[in-house]
Amino acid sequence: MRAAGAAASGRPLPLVAVPEHAPVLEEIFADAPMTDAANRRVNANLLRNVAGEAPAEGPAQGAECAPLHTQTVAATPPVRETCTTGGMSPPLMHTMRLVGHVARLRTLRDSGVTSAEIADGIRDGTLWRPKKGWVATRLADRDQVRAVTAGARIGCVSALRRWGVWSGDGDALHLHVATTTGGLDRHVPPSMTVEAVPLPHPSIVNTYGNDLDPIRRCDENGPVIHWSEQRFEGALDWIVSIEDALAQAVRCQSSEHAVACIDSALHVGAISLTQWERIRETLPRRLERLDERKDARAGSGNETKARLRLLDEGFRVQPQFFLLGAGTVDMLVEDCVIVEVDSEAHHGSPAQRRKDRVRILVAQLYGIPTVSIGPESFTDENWQLVMGAIHRQVADARQLKQARRVIVRG
Repeated sequence: MRAAGAAASGRPLPLVAVPEHAPVLEEIFADAPMTDAANRRVNANLLRNVAGEAPAEGPAQGAECAPLHTQTVAATPPVRETCTTGGMSPPLMHTMRLVGHVARLRTLRDSGVTSAEIADGIRDGTLWRPKKGWVATRLADRDQVRAVTAGARIGCVSALRRWGVWSGDGDALHLHVATTTGGLDRHVPPSMTVEAVPLPHPSIVNTYGNDLDPIRRCDENGPVIHWSEQRFEGALDWIVSIEDALAQAVRCQSSEHAVACIDSALHVGAISLTQWERIRETLPRRLERLDERKDARAGSGNETKARLRLLDEGFRVQPQFFLLGAGTVDMLVEDCVIVEVDSEAHHGSPAQRRKDRVRILVAQLYGIPTVSIGPESFTDENWQLVMGAIHRQVADARQLKQARRVIVRG
């Protein structure tokens, strides 16, 4: 995960290449081209913008060409392409990276790729056909192929993963299907099953995508289907826009997970507050309270869940509280107890464990106890244990504080 608050601060984000992602971190620009029929006029201009050329024409009515991320982006040196490119032309290779390694033939041609270049790539084996009218590189992953062969796009929480946004605990593949779509093939033939590592959305690779944890594959069970029309621009051929993905997730997930998705999208910088307001305007009235409960300071989905449960219990909670000498703690409860939400991924290294121990010791110097919880704490049974511990620590801290006042006055 990225450091808490990095996106919100506007500081340049670290561009540390994750080994699994290295093959596709070259020459990706900050916003992905739009590929629906109404948006195809924008494709060529977006690609020209990357090359520093003047646009051939203005954007389609209502189209947004600005990148999703406005923070400063550090320059990154080209990363060597480690997969076999064979006879694939540089323009075709570049375009396939921009569109996420899977695209309709129509999209590639609208972006300036010739039929001869595509044919050469297929003949060389660097491109293949997952479906009639589509091509993919060998870096296309299984979930992308399942979506394309089903006649759908990756949507909801499955799409949010590609932006590094909290996607809940489940691993079902969520697919967006337009209401005008006819048949839907939910099964991928074995010959089309691929094992490439899922990659971040191409629009974030040069901002914070390089610093994401590896993206989890979805399971191979039947997908969850979202029948709806897309409300926002910016979709690629195989995945909905970040706004549509979040709008679907908010409707699909429980209240707790929905708020966690919103918090996470704002925290990592996948969306801005302006974008969230546009999404919120499309939501039914029953979901209005989600907006009141969001807090972009939350560093993880589990932090959001813990905060919401503590608030529902009647506690005052300050997320991402800075304690002098100890640094930032996940949350301070009732001004007297620290709650840390740990994970194996981010608290498992020796260096991180040493840092955690120092933070706890410094907090104890202040007379502030620490309660540490992990992913296993959120089951109904274990959460009762967490609540019992926090109630006891808060009560003891209040009694100790009162006793000290009596001693000082006496």
